[in-house]
Amino acid sequence: MKLYTEREAENRKIFLIDRFITKCYKIVDLVCGNCEYYPYLQAKATFVVGVDIDVSLLKISKMKGFEVILATLDYLPFKDKSFDCAWVSEVIEHFPTFEVLDKIECITSKKMILTMPNPIFPHFKKDPTHILHYSVTSLRNFLNNKSKNSKWRYSVRGLGFKEMIPTEIIKMFTVYTTWFIPWLSPTISVIAIWRGSKHR
Repeated sequence: MKLYTEREAENRKIFLIDRFITKCYKIVDLVCGNCEYYPYLQAKATFVVGVDIDVSLLKISKMKGFEVILATLDYLPFKDKSFDCAWVSEVIEHFPTFEVLDKIECITSKKMILTMPNPIFPHFKKDPTHILHYSVTSLRNFLNNKSKNSKWRYSVRGLGFKEMIPTEIIKMFTVYTTWFIPWLSPTISVIAIWRGSKHR
């Protein structure tokens, strides 16, 4: 019997890792939970560290042999540009403002890959800890402005459907069909690339 809820890795998010994270030295998995994406991140980097505030999940992840630390996004114990890439899945919506992106930018030197729920879909409203107010349009506008005023280039994409889709093939097909139409996707992906990076 499980003593905790173990999240399972989704193929559409594994696709993001495979397609958009290039081989590098260090990756940080922010709010890693039970580290369901850790093995896929390990395939991309020499060193991966997971960060979370849930001690019970961190203990389990540690027992699996994963490198994890106890910390919050508000107080990340890393020097500037400590990691080549940051993986941040279903996290940003739990913060009151987008200022948390600045903290992630500080510790990352090349690329950030984020996933977020689309607020117009029911699963967003079912979780009372989703406190960030945004839409796909307002998110795109905010990140476009951020791109103009920083050294990071942000793009917003759709990530297909997970719910009520019978097969993985069809699920992945929805990733491709919603990629350029994120308004139709229950899950949004945000890809940020440091302008000085050669890793596109």
